[in-house]
Amino acid sequence: MIVIHLSWDHCTADFHTASRMPVSKRTTVEVLVSNSITALDLAKELAPLIPVPFVASIFASARVIVDAVQNVRQNKLACAELGKRVADLAVEIGRQIRGHEDLVDHRLEEALGQLQQRLNEISTFMDEQASLGVVSRVVRRGNVSTQVLELTSKLDYAMQTFKTMSTVRLELHIGKMQKQLATLNERAQNDRLWDGHVQDIAAASRIFC
Repeated sequence: MIVIHLSWDHCTADFHTASRMPVSKRTTVEVLVSNSITALDLAKELAPLIPVPFVASIFASARVIVDAVQNVRQNKLACAELGKRVADLAVEIGRQIRGHEDLVDHRLEEALGQLQQRLNEISTFMDEQASLGVVSRVVRRGNVSTQVLELTSKLDYAMQTFKTMSTVRLELHIGKMQKQLATLNERAQNDRLWDGHVQDIAAASRIFC
């Protein structure tokens, strides 16, 4: 059996981590949370014009995560930075999809599904951090930073996958539109040539008549 000896001063200090946090750090956390909320408000304005699978739930999960940051008592700054990353991700998704809803195929839906899974993991992590007792926070202090880094890495990878897929789909769409435009231009040119021939024939007929 492992016995953990904690002094009352140590426990009290950990319990009051938020109140004893340096003013500059508290201010940074507050700014990050405030900016995250502002970003999520912007994300709502960029919501798809046509419902797209996972997007609404991604926006909702992002808000839950940002709200949960305020209840975290340990590594609050790292969690606030992660929350800001999540909020920025929601905005980016809105920008990528809005106006291009018709380009969302099963591959993009899968990429969005992966992002939703990452957000679910982050949400669970935030809830766990908010519910930890004093002893648990002390024991797991060193693991929290590592977990935040791992979650951030997974989130970035999922977002990069989505952006890559979105860019490819958009480029394919642009290429298709360019081909269609070229075809229309060719048809218009042929029509003009045909009209010219018809006019020439009509003029020649009038001369001979």
